[in-house]
Amino acid sequence: MKLIRYQSISSVLMLSIIGCTSEKAPDEPLIRSIRYTVVTATQDVTERVFSGALEAGNESRLAFQVSGRVKRVTVREGQQVQRGQLVAELDPTDFKLSLRETSANVDQAKAQAENAEADYQRVRRLYETQNTSRQALDAARSQRDASKAAHAGLIDTLARLRRQLGYTRLVAPAAGTINTVNVEASEVISGGTVVVVLQAGQALQAALDVPEAFVRYLSLGDSAKIKIAAVDVEVEGIIQEMGTPNAGTGMFPLRVKLGSDPKGARPGMIAEVTFKPSAESTTNEPGFRLPLSAIGEDRDGRFVFVVDGEPGAQGRVLRVSVKTGVISSAGIHVLEGVKEGQRVVTAGVNRIQNALTVKIPKKPSQGEVL
Repeated sequence: MKLIRYQSISSVLMLSIIGCTSEKAPDEPLIRSIRYTVVTATQDVTERVFSGALEAGNESRLAFQVSGRVKRVTVREGQQVQRGQLVAELDPTDFKLSLRETSANVDQAKAQAENAEADYQRVRRLYETQNTSRQALDAARSQRDASKAAHAGLIDTLARLRRQLGYTRLVAPAAGTINTVNVEASEVISGGTVVVVLQAGQALQAALDVPEAFVRYLSLGDSAKIKIAAVDVEVEGIIQEMGTPNAGTGMFPLRVKLGSDPKGARPGMIAEVTFKPSAESTTNEPGFRLPLSAIGEDRDGRFVFVVDGEPGAQGRVLRVSVKTGVISSAGIHVLEGVKEGQRVVTAGVNRIQNALTVKIPKKPSQGEVL
């Protein structure tokens, strides 16, 4: 009887619990509204300004080819020089001593070579009359050949020392202006040390780096404006050189030649270079301008969330990979991945999951920042 009573009580409790559970309604998922923009085609041309520095268009870094003590420097910074004019000179004393010693050794080696040749001829005649051995003939020939080789080697050394003596005089390879002087008299320098920097002619150029997202719209010969704040002037220029970037930098080195050299402008001054790509270079590939906040990025690349649904109702957001181009203050140029008329989420992109259900407000700016 007790067992039956306990079972009845347990059954009643279970029914009560089930009844309470069934009466509680499940929580509905929270559906938020999103902010978005409507994709529209854009083919505008955007100006970009980059900072660089002026440098000599034909710059020569002059250095001695030999080491030594500087005897004198005959130029100063800013001085005009002519082709062949002496710029600096090393003390030639040691070079002259070596040249004199080697010259004496050449004369001695020449005499030894002539004696060896005479000995060989004498031994050869003796060998032909069978008055000496083949071994003696071979030894005389070897001595003659060694003496000739020693003489020839010393002649080469003498020529090299003469060239080195000539290298003690550093002359300008072309007419131009001395930009910098790096050494002083009595200073001991190594061969290859830059003594002066010569700007040949009057051509200046601006050196700068441009990101790969923008350099694709530029070409050799394109025009640019160069502003030099130090002399408060702006001049026209053209792209003269386009280099390749260092690995992993994504920055392309450019050289922009100035159309004229402003008075007072010198290498090393800061230059602001403005590019405005031609309409042809920016409209060959139609694209769309989107705000930067619409672009997400992770290990799989850049993406946007496209809204699937109509304003005023619920819909979903779908992740779409995109290919981007130029970035500017107006936004980012999207080349591939979206179509005109689509709605793209513009807020909270990095916190949204693919296929998330959302509310689509009638006005793009009425949504929440997720």
